[in-house]
Amino acid sequence: MSKAKAPAWTRRLLSKQLELINSVAISGDGSKVIAGTYFFNTSPTPVTKTVGTFAIDRSGKNLWPSPDEFAATFGVNWVAISRNGAWAASGGQISDNSGFISAYDAATGRKSLTYDTPARVQMVTLNSDGSTLVVGGDRLYAFGRNRSTNEWTPPQTVAYPSGTVQRVAVSGDGKWIAAAVNGGVVSLLENKTGTGGGLGPAASWSISNGWIMWVAMAADGSGFAAAGSNSNVYFFDIKAYSASPTPILTPAWQIALDGCTACRSVAISDDGSLISAVADLPSQPTTGKVFVFANQRTSGKQLWNTIPTISHGANCTSMDAAGRYVAVADGDPTAKLGDFYLFDAKTGNLIWTFKTTAMNWPMQISADASAIAAGSDDGSVYYFSVP
Repeated sequence: MSKAKAPAWTRRLLSKQLELINSVAISGDGSKVIAGTYFFNTSPTPVTKTVGTFAIDRSGKNLWPSPDEFAATFGVNWVAISRNGAWAASGGQISDNSGFISAYDAATGRKSLTYDTPARVQMVTLNSDGSTLVVGGDRLYAFGRNRSTNEWTPPQTVAYPSGTVQRVAVSGDGKWIAAAVNGGVVSLLENKTGTGGGLGPAASWSISNGWIMWVAMAADGSGFAAAGSNSNVYFFDIKAYSASPTPILTPAWQIALDGCTACRSVAISDDGSLISAVADLPSQPTTGKVFVFANQRTSGKQLWNTIPTISHGANCTSMDAAGRYVAVADGDPTAKLGDFYLFDAKTGNLIWTFKTTAMNWPMQISADASAIAAGSDDGSVYYFSVP
């Protein structure tokens, strides 16, 4: 029997204005949460507002002496924190033709990297110890951090003919990078920056009838999953790819999500054995479904006999390292309603829900399955204990 869940704490980040929380990140042990604020400007004349990147501890208190606040007409689109909780990053958009990338010492908030981009940063991600920072935007950026000096190297970059890099993922050791690029392109790169080799050639594969909405990399680097706007889930076996004398990037398997119009997000366990996916249904207003698949390397097996339906359009799924739980966020921007959900990954049973009065985009469970951070268009960050 599921029940409503009360958050351990709720935080408004900028209480004097209505901000959106597009992204949150949580450390592997649940002790640190990173979040950023963002605004959609609909005025013909750009409006500058205060935005920022914030760090919060597990008790709900500010972790940094002061957040990284600045003036922008848009704001922080994405944040990340290394699994060990030592390093954080953010990225977004200052103005129409100006994006930014920042990296921080997660304990103190000291900014260790500032890098300007010519367009909005879509996503940032860090590997387990924060020695590799991967960014998606007008191109793919990969920064390496010297573990002795903590200085960041100039980025290795890859530009794609099809356009913007929308989503990125990196293995725990930083060796493998996956990207979702405009035009339905999936890309895989070997990162040799730490050994002085830079980024390997980008291997690419694409769907002919849609977009890649999300990519999720197994921490052990064995493979990654991709979500297609054509309602398909794809799994790419990196072990098989790298072992081939003439490697060609192609899915090891794919599954069409029954009755769905688009797969919106995927997550994967550390060893790549379990993959969760959320997808939209063709209902009006939009509702969604949640799936979990056992990865059998050359095929995927749907685990749940009864597929749960969620109340609104699907936006995000997250899974802990061992694949015990599946977290899901949804929302309806017109009705200004949203929900957070926690499911048992083995059975599909709904453990709890929490309702909000706005669209919910991010929901991230810690690797150790002790805590969840979530964000909403109501301007709040929510922190839940697990289960």
